[in-house]
Amino acid sequence: MNELEIAVHNCRDSLIEKHLCKGLTERYCAALNHLLKLGVRENISSPCQELFDIFIGESTTKDNSTVRRTIVRWIDKECDLKIVDYDGYLFNVPNMVNGEKISFPISSGTSMDNLIAYTLSLMKKSHGSSTYGQYVHAFNHLRSWLIINSQNEFNVTALEEYNFINESCFINCLIKEWVFKIRRRCVNILLDVAKTGKLKWHIYVKKEYVDKNIEDLIDDYFVKENAYTKNSEKTRVLHRYVFLEMIKILNIKSKDDMKKLNRKDFEELCDRLNSKFCQNSLTTIYPICRHIVTYFYDRKLLDLNYGFVFMNPNYFKEYNPCLISKEDETKIIEYLDYCSFKVKAIMMLAIRYGMRDSDICGLRFDEIDWHKETININQRKTDKPLVLPLLDDVGNAIVDYVENERPDVNSPYIFLRNQRPYERMESAYSICSKIFNKLEIRTSNNKGKGIHVFRYTLVKRLLETQIPHQIIPDTLGHVSNDSDRYYYSMEEDKLKMCCLDDRWIGVKTWK
Repeated sequence: MNELEIAVHNCRDSLIEKHLCKGLTERYCAALNHLLKLGVRENISSPCQELFDIFIGESTTKDNSTVRRTIVRWIDKECDLKIVDYDGYLFNVPNMVNGEKISFPISSGTSMDNLIAYTLSLMKKSHGSSTYGQYVHAFNHLRSWLIINSQNEFNVTALEEYNFINESCFINCLIKEWVFKIRRRCVNILLDVAKTGKLKWHIYVKKEYVDKNIEDLIDDYFVKENAYTKNSEKTRVLHRYVFLEMIKILNIKSKDDMKKLNRKDFEELCDRLNSKFCQNSLTTIYPICRHIVTYFYDRKLLDLNYGFVFMNPNYFKEYNPCLISKEDETKIIEYLDYCSFKVKAIMMLAIRYGMRDSDICGLRFDEIDWHKETININQRKTDKPLVLPLLDDVGNAIVDYVENERPDVNSPYIFLRNQRPYERMESAYSICSKIFNKLEIRTSNNKGKGIHVFRYTLVKRLLETQIPHQIIPDTLGHVSNDSDRYYYSMEEDKLKMCCLDDRWIGVKTWK
């Protein structure tokens, strides 16, 4: 027997030991026989890359391809051939060899296998088995690329090159988006662990590379911003995004290019923004644009302040908030009895108080005074204090969630993610929108399915109780007086006047 026949014979023996079902065993045996015939036809007597390329390339269906690829993987492992797939990556990645002690931050000279093994050990503690398995697969793909390219030691440049190749594959539709994202995330996680030696869950945002002078200008802009306002991290990200969009559309390469800009350029910028974003988004983007242009003018980079060009698209538009009817609100409340404790608690906070999404997700244990029966928060959007009465049904819902569903982790935040790592929730939009879709609820203007809908609706309920505007205090934390015409707050004795029915008034269960 030649080498190919021996390899196929050993593969058949291992196949018998696997105790697969009869149908699958027959398919594998048929594929092995075809491989032997292919070797005779091509006059190839030993397993090699050329033979396996033809073997896999002849498969006509996805199912057939899977069987043949499995056989190639078995024979490759049996003969230690290091056969590569059609995309240039190893069929069988060697086992990781780790044993070196790692000191952080990592410099060049540290084994990549050792770093990946250490990172996976951290991820195994904080991720579920399914998610962890996906990361293992992605890391093995990275290890395959490193082995083929002889990159055995930690090298940032090599990791950036790997990211670039995967991005090119995604752009050319060679890999799916989720595959590209998880591979990119693996690289970002490795870089984080290499710097700190710790694993922390967060969203990685692709950094836009701009000219150093422009980057310095952005940094100076944020320094000036912080001099008179406290912007959240999300707001800073939005400002940076708008800043970069303006730079890109205006084709600004240096500060000198700004001095050449005129009114026509900014009008064209408005047209480009109008075509790219919807009207509601422009309502947020245009004030930022005016702010940035004013900053350019103050820095004497513009001869004239062209902020007036960015006219708010909703300025002359009649205000039409997202509202739901009493019937739909009642339907939601009844449906909450069939939902999880977490969903019920979040929705009760939204319906009863009209709290913002960020305030609900960021609610902490120390912000609830169970003895005085109050909720004391600093609003995340405005940093203004807000005191609300802790109503019985809301308190009961929170207690039910904490005692029965909340993960047993040491976190100051009440509402946590359902999956590891158990960090605080970033948004409750998906919870609310799923309920709207399930119950087929539509708002008055057929727009919006988020938590903010209940904020508008609460104001409407208050006005329907004939509460005069002057006794509804502005406790929702709006800095602008213009926005106060849409939002109204309430006092404790008025809060209970908005009840839909007697079921709102309950008996507290906490002590």
